[in-house]
Amino acid sequence: MKQNKKIIVSAPGKLMLLGEHAVVYNHPCLVTAVDQRMRATVETLDTLEFQLDAEDVKVTGYRKPLSELGVGDIPKGAKFVEIALKNINEKYPLKSGIRITTK
Repeated sequence: MKQNKKIIVSAPGKLMLLGEHAVVYNHPCLVTAVDQRMRATVETLDTLEFQLDAEDVKVTGYRKPLSELGVGDIPKGAKFVEIALKNINEKYPLKSGIRITTK
């Protein structure tokens, strides 16, 4: 059995008060930090499966074989991550499953 890998990342919260679309056109935006962080843990799995636990978007216990990514009903809170993983898997085939947990 191979050893699974795990990474944990954290990003600070921000609030764009005005001009959030103006930055697309190289204009200023007023931003402030908020006392919130997004944390995600990504782990490899021994099975060729995608697992997602993201209570913040009301997705818990979501499981799907990698071969079925993008197929069938996908919960709204899982759709972006699942389709992104599907696109990555098509270009760079995954050799192990992946579990993503957010807080």
